[in-house]
Amino acid sequence: MLFRHAVLIVARNWREALKISGVLYLIIAVFDLSISSQMPQGGMGNGMAHGEFGMSPTNMLLSIVLIAAYIIISMWIAVAWHRYVLLEEMPSGWLPTWNAPAVGRYFGKSLLIMAIVIAAALCVGLSVTITAVFAPPIAVFFGLAGMLFVGALFYRLCPILPAVAVGESLSIRDAWHQTRGLFSSIILLVLLQFMLMLAIQIPVVLIGSLIPFLGLLAQIAASWFLTLVTVSLLTTFYGHFVQERPLAD
Repeated sequence: MLFRHAVLIVARNWREALKISGVLYLIIAVFDLSISSQMPQGGMGNGMAHGEFGMSPTNMLLSIVLIAAYIIISMWIAVAWHRYVLLEEMPSGWLPTWNAPAVGRYFGKSLLIMAIVIAAALCVGLSVTITAVFAPPIAVFFGLAGMLFVGALFYRLCPILPAVAVGESLSIRDAWHQTRGLFSSIILLVLLQFMLMLAIQIPVVLIGSLIPFLGLLAQIAASWFLTLVTVSLLTTFYGHFVQERPLAD
């Protein structure tokens, strides 16, 4: 099973995963903490309720830097993990090789896929909104079906990303062709990924409510693991359906 294979990639290679992404993810966590610590008491909404912006210009600039750093580091991690799994490219130190051309192409293709998925999500949202006016129960069904459709659409296009990470070219048409006939399998994959997220995040929230500091560490670890599982799913899609690699246990 694709989902099991992707999870096992991370579980069995957790040392390599830490070496490739641990330091980079720690940097993101430090940035996140520094921004959160400078937020006003009660958050942005509280500041605006008193007629003031919730963040100072300095904090807004720091937030922009955080978002930019998060995007760059996320792409860096994704490209490095794709290359490790598909090409067995392992960094010599505690930072993966900075492959600027691959990261740049990965970013561009991610924007393209995001635009397509967002456009589909907007169409689904509009349909649900219109249906809700006349038949609310049916709108709920349409909403759930639409969420699954959008998730399936993403995974049908996702082989493009590992391809550019390893220096190959894969068009939208080719990705669509390579993943034809997999709709039911992709729907199951989306559901399993959602269930995994709930299974991990619910205990994390409970831990955070009891011991905030420990909950913070658990949240960082959970986000790291879920991120690598998602990247591994994309890698598995490309490796199995495009490169026709077997799903070895």
